[in-house]
Amino acid sequence: MKRILCLLSVIYISGCASKYIEPPSSAFIDALPIVKFGGEKPKDNEFIIFYPKEVEIPFTVKINGSIFREGVEISPMITLKNDIYTYKTWFSYDRKSWVYLTDFFDHYFSIGRDLSGGLVKIKLNEQ
Repeated sequence: MKRILCLLSVIYISGCASKYIEPPSSAFIDALPIVKFGGEKPKDNEFIIFYPKEVEIPFTVKINGSIFREGVEISPMITLKNDIYTYKTWFSYDRKSWVYLTDFFDHYFSIGRDLSGGLVKIKLNEQ
């Protein structure tokens, strides 16, 4: 029981600490190559991914686990209304102001049920 409480405390503190992580410096970000989504990954693992607005992007959803006889994967297309740049767990609209993942999106995930079937809702809003 003590181990579980200790583990939960570490997870909670880690989540709180993410709010105080400093974004990469402007000089560091400015030196990184920008790769448009769908482009070739550079040899160096340090790069920014650019997701242009109004371009269809495949978004893979996987549903699996031990309660299912078999898993399923679907790939709907999504379109962003703004350009988004990402560097690891950092997000930006303009490559100047970088925000940590959990502070960039207000997110919502729910699993519902009714007599006609299941419903999974994923909602991502700007913060």
